[in-house]
Amino acid sequence: MSDRQYIPVNKQFLDVMNFNRTILGLDRRKPGPQTKDEFNLSMHQLKEEIEEIEEAFERGDFIGILDGLIDLEYFLHGIFYKNGINESVHAELHDAVHQANLLKKTGVKPGREGYEAVDAIKPDSWTDPEIKFARILEEATLRGS
Repeated sequence: MSDRQYIPVNKQFLDVMNFNRTILGLDRRKPGPQTKDEFNLSMHQLKEEIEEIEEAFERGDFIGILDGLIDLEYFLHGIFYKNGINESVHAELHDAVHQANLLKKTGVKPGREGYEAVDAIKPDSWTDPEIKFARILEEATLRGS
């Protein structure tokens, strides 16, 4: 378990897990990479949604933007599921990233210059959340999650 005693589970993630089980017929898996074919399809789906969001933005179609964002979220949760990440492990991984992101500060990341929009950068003392990922996955495997 992560440093926090309780991490809420995302209903949307559970919905997508249900879709993957009932519609796509994909059973739960142990944590690990999805198949190459699934990976290629997943990347195609993500790129397709990003293009649709960009097109909706150019048309001034706010409803289309929202639809694309939800579809993007849906595909992302599905990719986690296809990689054997269940709802509680996803919540722990998300929490590790969130806690690390709360240590960032406002600034301009190299390569993202030229925007007036606000961005965040890692301070020198920042610790990569991936360090916690291995522990989270190891504990999940021991729990049989």
